[in-house]
Amino acid sequence: MNGNRLNSDWNDDILKLLSKEELDNFRKIKFEKGEIIYAQKIRFMILLKGKLKISFLCGAREFVLNFLKKGSFVVQSSDATIEALESSEVVEINVADVRRLFGNEAFSMSMMNALLRNILAQRKLIYDMYFRTSEDRLRSFLIELAKEREERVINLPFTISNLSMLCGSPRQNISTAFNKFVKNGEIEKVGKQKYKINFAES
Repeated sequence: MNGNRLNSDWNDDILKLLSKEELDNFRKIKFEKGEIIYAQKIRFMILLKGKLKISFLCGAREFVLNFLKKGSFVVQSSDATIEALESSEVVEINVADVRRLFGNEAFSMSMMNALLRNILAQRKLIYDMYFRTSEDRLRSFLIELAKEREERVINLPFTISNLSMLCGSPRQNISTAFNKFVKNGEIEKVGKQKYKINFAES
């Protein structure tokens, strides 16, 4: 089971697993590109279309928890913010009403898989931040991204600032590590935002 934060357990047809009566528990919400979403209490949503980013913000500092795509389960607490990276649409249900869906085995298993993947991703994140250097975190992130794509050449649509937020390291440290990997041939630019991953571990 993959615990990559960029690879949420998702299903294009997740709502097809629910009956009309079960769908009636949800309400549809639209977010415009660039909109910032806050929560006063825990929110449970499913992303129908678009892309979202969920982060911790502290002043000018940001730490990215996850990038979310169509079909992702979204759990937002009051200490996290969500940004719509493009026009997006979700369905939301009150947390207390989620129990009404537990009788639906297919939906429950899909939700359980998503939660397990999220737990694995968060544990890996904690391990990396506590035991690994910035260079090791970046290397691990790139290797996991290549494994997810199942190919050595990957699209990397992130700025150095984005990578630093994803790795939980200062921008300068990630910039230094990235340039070192390029210089050593461990990563090789092969096109616009495309890099070949040459780490031995990959």
